Amino acid sequence: MAAVLLMILKALGWLLAAVLLLLAVLLILPVQLQPVYHENGFSLRGGFCGLLLPLYPRGTKGPKKKAKTEQAEPKRPKKEKKKFKAPPPRAVLQILQDACRAVKRLCRSLQIRELTILYTVHGKDAAATAMEYGRIHAAIGGGYAAARNLFDIRVRKIDIQPDFAGQAGAQKHFSCKITARLYIIIVLAIYVLLKAAWAMRKGGRR
Repeated sequence: MAAVLLMILKALGWLLAAVLLLLAVLLILPVQLQPVYHENGFSLRGGFCGLLLPLYPRGTKGPKKKAKTEQAEPKRPKKEKKKFKAPPPRAVLQILQDACRAVKRLCRSLQIRELTILYTVHGKDAAATAMEYGRIHAAIGGGYAAARNLFDIRVRKIDIQPDFAGQAGAQKHFSCKITARLYIIIVLAIYVLLKAAWAMRKGGRR
């Protein structure tokens, strides 16, 4: 009997070790997301190590079944809600500062590759097309410059073309590959939670 229990414990130990090893590998492996937007809609793929599976859309669902009519239940007396004690302003400010630092570090850890932006501008006439082209070009250029200060970006192609004659087909395309590490996200989340708990505790003592 003791030998059987020892074998079961060993098997459970090996199984637990395998699960922990798998979790460790998943935390280390890069997670990738590939959003794609075009004229036909939006799609999202995700996975590990370049193996991407469709996340959205998941496919058409069947018609929803009508919910069954239920008899109205008698109203229950409402419980008195506990009053929420707002944290002191200094603690809130400290939490926001720590959260901003964590978000900046998270953005720096993200890698955006194969960024592709294709856009064809067409207005009612040549003047409207030129004005719209200038606005879109400035918006995309300013947004890209701001994003480079936060993320590690490598561009594949950015092409914005005006269509004065209205002969070219409408073209709106955006795609990229976003790579992140799960362990960095988890460490930063734990960091923010610990800092928030410490700020709340320190502020509550005063």
